[in-house]
Amino acid sequence: MKNPLLALVTGGNRGIGHQIVSQLCQNGVLTIFTSRNPHDGLATLDRLAPHRALLDYHPLDVSENASVQAIYNHVLEKYGRLDILINNAGANYDTWHRVSHVSITEIEYTLSVNLLGPWRMCNAFIPLLKKSR
Repeated sequence: MKNPLLALVTGGNRGIGHQIVSQLCQNGVLTIFTSRNPHDGLATLDRLAPHRALLDYHPLDVSENASVQAIYNHVLEKYGRLDILINNAGANYDTWHRVSHVSITEIEYTLSVNLLGPWRMCNAFIPLLKKSR
């Protein structure tokens, strides 16, 4: 295929996200994946070395508008398109906490990542996705 599909996976450096990135690459999909910590992203590139030609890494914190804008700019400038968006990034307060003992700051961050993060990503990328084949 001359122009393979292009996917963006948030939180692609471990767990389910890492597996999604691996499966996309195995199916010939050019895949941009993200993580909050660049060290984790670069380590993931090493783990996925057999698929390196199909991979692009970009740091992203979905709780930050500026970070979402930065990855949007990266995708637009480097590729000019996007075919698949997978909102996988997530956060959760420590599971040993009782609801009544979790700091509101931690809860606000969790909501910002898990609820508003995908919303931010969709708001940014839906125009590109609508142009997708």
